[in-house]
Amino acid sequence: MPRPLRRFTPRKPAHTELVGREGIELMGWHSAIGVADPEAFRGSLSIVVFDETSVARSRLSAGRQVRSAAHVDALDVGTTFVFLHRGRATARQGGHELALSPGSVAILNGFEPYEIEGGDDYDAAAVTLARNALARFGVPDFERDTRELPRSVLTSAAAAFLLALTDDLPRPGSAEGMTTQRALQTMLVGMLVSAYASTDEVEGHAERLARAVAFIESNAADPDLDAADVATALGISVRHLQRVLGAAGTSVSDEIRACRLRTAAAYLGDPGWRSSTLDEIAAACGFGSASRLRRAFQAVHGMSPVAFRASAPPLPDTALTRH
Repeated sequence: MPRPLRRFTPRKPAHTELVGREGIELMGWHSAIGVADPEAFRGSLSIVVFDETSVARSRLSAGRQVRSAAHVDALDVGTTFVFLHRGRATARQGGHELALSPGSVAILNGFEPYEIEGGDDYDAAAVTLARNALARFGVPDFERDTRELPRSVLTSAAAAFLLALTDDLPRPGSAEGMTTQRALQTMLVGMLVSAYASTDEVEGHAERLARAVAFIESNAADPDLDAADVATALGISVRHLQRVLGAAGTSVSDEIRACRLRTAAAYLGDPGWRSSTLDEIAAACGFGSASRLRRAFQAVHGMSPVAFRASAPPLPDTALTRH
């Protein structure tokens, strides 16, 4: 059985200019910066943390960014996808050395130290996952791996999406933030399926599972969505679809309910939906009525939607969850 998801602590978008020794110290929670002249160090960091994913854009002057064993112990994270936009850099982890150029996408695991060395100024976006965050998509095991992913239309599209995203990061917990995280996860799943599948059988199963979950997440707001709709979208029978999801320990109804509940929780915590009634939120999520939303919410969260909305804390300002 897969381990329960390890959640991040959502943090609202932040942008920080990094200058000299003070800028190096500001990065210290995540990694140590090694440069020949600390006073000459320059850079910037834009970051947002969702409940399963963080997105960060770093523009740094030449030097080494080292994630030490102490950082690994302090930050409970899974895989980091590094998208290099400008400059050149070398990533090293566990005996692997990856030479990155513009357009490269590397994955670095969250269980070992690593370093990224730029010989000149470089610009990179990093997407870091909570451990086991993509388990429900059925992608092959990758969390302890280090490699450069093959370049494809999808990696280029993901890189372009991140460039636009990091110019205007959405607030986690908002409808826009929730949709952004889903879109990112779907792109990452496609990249992983392409990179890791070694046989047609494995590739077909992983791809069908990823497509099924992505279709459900895109259409869960339809109150009439059912297994037949999902199977038709995938071009397979309902029985085959049930086998695909059953092998991953889930079902169509489980995925639809979970997606609707995630959407409801995001809306209940979103200030933009504060004046919306439970009936309006239920309709927007696909539950159809406030009573169905209440029953599902109480069963999973142990409280009513009203109590959840009242207890939703304001988002803190800084970075990832630390032990």
